[in-house]
Order: sequence, then structure tokens, then C-alpha cells
Amino acid sequence: MYPFLRVAYTLNCAKSRSALSLNDVGVLPASVHLADLDLYAEMNNARYLNVMEMGRWDISVRTGLMKIIRKNNWGFTVAGCSIRYRKRLTAFQKFEVHTSVAGIDERWFFMEQNIFHNGVQHAGALFRTAVTSKQGLVPIKKVFEEMGMVWQPKMPDWVFEWDKSDVNRPWK
Repeated sequence: MYPFLRVAYTLNCAKSRSALSLNDVGVLPASVHLADLDLYAEMNNARYLNVMEMGRWDISVRTGLMKIIRKNNWGFTVAGCSIRYRKRLTAFQKFEVHTSVAGIDERWFFMEQNIFHNGVQHAGALFRTAVTSKQGLVPIKKVFEEMGMVWQPKMPDWVFEWDKSDVNRPWK
């Protein structure tokens, strides 16, 4: 089930947290809830994606992106993801979701997200995300203009290679 209460809580708390730039790392504190557990009493792999989504909601509010999205009646979507699980999280453990913009091109924001517990990385992911409208994807340059920022694409090699490999993946 989609965690609507967690989303509402995250969005509400983000309003009172410090503002961020698109170059900053957003750090969202969280903990493992009983509903997050699987049969092995550890956080379910799908819940990692859910809490990472909370990190993206948090950073979108704190950078002002959410304000622009709402003003223009736009949306925000995920168009790809690669995640690596390293260590388990169990009931009631506190952790942090670190979210940053790893790369930007004409169409996509590439978001890097990592989950840490006591300074140890437990999971890491790269997401291809976009701003959408009824006409399709909103060019990132337009998003930057709406935010009053100068568009400066950046694409580290590892992000470029990930994107390229995903584009070259055969689909049935």
C-alpha cells in the first residue's frame, strides 16, 4: 500500500526545514516502521524505494522545485532507476536518506540517493527523473528559467554511462 501518511508528513516537515540549492545534498531522517518489514523482519526492498521517494519529495520542496511544479500545473515522474542494496535495516532503526542531483541534461534530472545508518551506507540508487506537463516532458532549461536559475547541464561519466546503458537495453 502506498504510504500516503508518510508523504503528507514528509511534505509538511519539508516546509519548515532549511532551503537547499540544486547543488546541495538533502538529508532526510527516517526510521524503519513495522509496516516496512518483510517476512525476514528487515526493511522490504520496495520500501527502500518508498523512503527514497520521500527524499525526492523533501528536496523538491526545499529547493523550490515543488512550488514551480504546482504553479505551472506540472508533475514529477521517475523514468528509470538502478538500486544496490548493501546492508539490512531492521525494525525501528533510524537512518538518513541523502538525496542530490547527480546529473542534468536537456530532459532529465538524475538523482542520486543513498541510505545511511550510523554513517554506514545500506543502499544506493540512481534515478532518472523529469518534470512533466500535459504536453509531455518539460525541458529542464525551462524548469531552471521558472526557478530563476541559469541552466547548467552537468553529467558525470558514471551517470552518462548508466543512462547510455539503459537506453541501449533491448525492450520486448
